Amino acid sequence: MGRQRRSPFVGRTGAEATLLDLVEQVADGGPRTLLIGGEAGVGKSRLIEEVQGRLGERVHTIVGRCLDSGSQPAPYVAVMDALHGLVSDLGAERVASVAGPARGELARLEPALGPAADSSDLGRSRLMEAVVELVERLAARRPVMLVVEDVHWADPSTLDVLGFCVSTVQGPVLLLMTYRS
Repeated sequence: MGRQRRSPFVGRTGAEATLLDLVEQVADGGPRTLLIGGEAGVGKSRLIEEVQGRLGERVHTIVGRCLDSGSQPAPYVAVMDALHGLVSDLGAERVASVAGPARGELARLEPALGPAADSSDLGRSRLMEAVVELVERLAARRPVMLVVEDVHWADPSTLDVLGFCVSTVQGPVLLLMTYRS
């Protein structure tokens, strides 16, 4: 099989420059949130990939994707996807180390992180806090771009985590979400 050729990235220099500028603002200041909307196939994901390629190692990018699972979407799918990608990128031991005390809560969604914390009525709140703690600890090392794709398919639990992140995360973090308008 040959390499798949990508089409040239054209007509998006303004959007790319805006996003790169926002990443610089995050690195110099504090958290920001950006929603990118558009119809399917318009290039939302491609824009993020191009910016990620330009940023290289200066920013740690974590990507989670929501899935179209019909009328009963599974809870936390995008969070699980993001954690799985993070473990693939950094290794389970390193992610567990960075997560610190939040590791047990996160292990409920990513078993590679070790023994999961016992679930309770407060488990949902602790899980949201664990996600924020992990992102903030990663951002203490270098800016983080947390990308959640296809938020229009997000389940209520994922939306709760995202809302909590938007309102509480501190440090150089860009929360970037895409959706179909």
